[in-house]
Amino acid sequence: MSRAPLGLILAHGGMGQSRVYQDSGEGYATQRNGWRITEVNQTSSMIRLKHIGYEAGRPITFIELIGVTARPKEVRADEREVKDVEFEEKGKRLRFKLPEQGAGEIVIAQ
Repeated sequence: MSRAPLGLILAHGGMGQSRVYQDSGEGYATQRNGWRITEVNQTSSMIRLKHIGYEAGRPITFIELIGVTARPKEVRADEREVKDVEFEEKGKRLRFKLPEQGAGEIVIAQ
């Protein structure tokens, strides 16, 4: 399985659910539980990530939100402040890296 960075690009302010499916991309590992699903649940100010399946899946290393009109006051991942936050006012994009260990809950405080 590739260890290349994996990111999510989401519409800011949207509400909904989606799933990201990963497998090894080689052979028949999926027949031996060699897969992982990441459930993404989003509200206007929160993103929740839940991983189901094997732990060797590529980690989600960054999130990019499109349609952001102002720099948020704070971004928190599992109650820890995210320091590496980039805001592009003209493009209305917010991008931030997740901690190496990942995160289950991201809160964007406007």
